[in-house]
Amino acid sequence: MNFKNFKYYFRLYFKYQPRTREQLDILLDRDDVEYEHINVSHISDMSFLFCSDSSFTKDVDVVTHKLKPNQKGLINWNVSNVIDMRAMFCGASDFNQPIGNWNVSNVTDMRAMFCGASDFNQPIGNWNVSSVTDMSGMFCGASDFNQPIENWDVSNVESMYLLFGMATSFNQPIGEWNVSNVTVMDSMFSGAKAFNHSLEGWNVSKVTNMREMFMGASSFNSSLEGWDVSNVTDMSAMFKGAASFNQPIGYWNVSSVTNMFALFYRAKSFNQSLEDWNVSSVTDMSAMFKDAILFNQPIYNWNVSNVTDMSEMFCGAISFNQPLENWNVSNVKNMKEMFKGATSFNQPIENWNVPNVVDMRGMLYDAKSFKQKIPNWNISYNYNAKEMLNIVRMNLSEIASTLKNGS
Repeated sequence: MNFKNFKYYFRLYFKYQPRTREQLDILLDRDDVEYEHINVSHISDMSFLFCSDSSFTKDVDVVTHKLKPNQKGLINWNVSNVIDMRAMFCGASDFNQPIGNWNVSNVTDMRAMFCGASDFNQPIGNWNVSSVTDMSGMFCGASDFNQPIENWDVSNVESMYLLFGMATSFNQPIGEWNVSNVTVMDSMFSGAKAFNHSLEGWNVSKVTNMREMFMGASSFNSSLEGWDVSNVTDMSAMFKGAASFNQPIGYWNVSSVTNMFALFYRAKSFNQSLEDWNVSSVTDMSAMFKDAILFNQPIYNWNVSNVTDMSEMFCGAISFNQPLENWNVSNVKNMKEMFKGATSFNQPIENWNVPNVVDMRGMLYDAKSFKQKIPNWNISYNYNAKEMLNIVRMNLSEIASTLKNGS
């Protein structure tokens, strides 16, 4: 290459060489500067760079930029010194450039990087993400993304919160990922309605939060039987709306879980044995099996002595009809609509000790098969009698006697 040509290419590709994020921001705001003219090799912070979602930036002191019409220059950016790519393309709904050759080996933060980048669907499976520690919301709302990333080294990632949340097209095998350092998986596949690949081999022993993990993942029905969930404390809504899920998880160690709110709510296919679960630490079982229309498994041995909320627990669980008379419900405060619409339920609960319950409204409303008596219930005078009578299909004379005598 002669000197004249060298000067031309130097001017074309190295016309602008920002050393700081502030200098880069100034260049990106200029209409006469194209991406291909900027050498970004000195830049370490690209967080929020092209983020168009104001909800992400309102509390952050950072400059963002609207993507230029000609985005092809981004393909060849040298990002090898970048550490932070947090929310870089967040809300950039029309971004879909092939950036699979980027060297992201030094990036530690990819939170919300493509969140809401609804058109993005480019191969990035060769990225070296081994330095990344946070992938929270990385593909959240990236509704078109469905590229293979099974070879990613995620061994240093600690948070996968909302990673594929509402990534409605994503359905790639990631069962070989090393997730042994992940502690947070809540909402990881929430709304990922196409995803259905095996995760059986995952080491989730450090995970403490699985809240809403598969909520709305309507296709998911892969085995999780071997998971070590012994450190998980929150499973609320974990399988809520996971309409296809029906895998054996009866051997899970759930002894640390305190919250099982809506765990199987609208899990319409689920009907697996849970009788060996140790639920002694659980305080909230509200809506746990609500609208789980097939569930009918024995759970009479459960230790529910610490549960305070059982409202809507079996509401709409139309198949459920298992004995519960041995349950210690003495600490329960809320039984509102507990068996509402549980049309098959007809088990004796007369020996339940319910002195702390303050809300029984609609407890057995529309429980059409229920014909048991409750003569031993001690019901507080704090109840509104009118609301109490919404516990239908009981012997009204017995209710009146209970309210009168307190026993």
